[in-house]
Amino acid sequence: SIEGMQHEGYAGADQVAVMVSNVFGWETVRQGSVGQDVWEEIRRVYLDDSLQMGMKEWFERTNPFAEQSVAELLLEAARKGYWQTDAKTLAAVATRYNESRLKHGSGGGIREAGKNKIQAYATAQLARASAEAVADAAAPSPASTGRPKIERIRGERLQPVAHQQSAMIAFAALAVLVFLVGVLRRPL
Repeated sequence: SIEGMQHEGYAGADQVAVMVSNVFGWETVRQGSVGQDVWEEIRRVYLDDSLQMGMKEWFERTNPFAEQSVAELLLEAARKGYWQTDAKTLAAVATRYNESRLKHGSGGGIREAGKNKIQAYATAQLARASAEAVADAAAPSPASTGRPKIERIRGERLQPVAHQQSAMIAFAALAVLVFLVGVLRRPL
């Protein structure tokens, strides 16, 4: 439980980071094995403190590099396309990651490995969010243009369905076989 991890202090915070690292590893080894809801729940619970367990303060007090690792792994999951989320959410995660790096230095995560790919991605997400905010502020309102506001449609994502050709071929082959057996059994 999270509460149990909190009682363990530094080691508990480290185990949270290890758990998130394992989730990332599962997705890396078998893409599609970790649902989008899992990434969202990791963000909500550990970075946004949706359970109101004082996560930010606990990480800060016991092991700030564990929190940095959680944010780093979420950014890397997004960078690699494992986690699809909106720009505002990515900017919030990037902000937490950058704040931690500024305050505590780099945690030396193996994914970062001195190459600064995740740092560059975090910076790009913050720039993108800023550019979108500026564009939204500068965009004319639908009322001033005389055009109606266009709403995004949300719903289920359509997925391709495998065709049932093999079943149809098997049925046709069986029908031909039955026909041939009937023809061959007839007396001449």
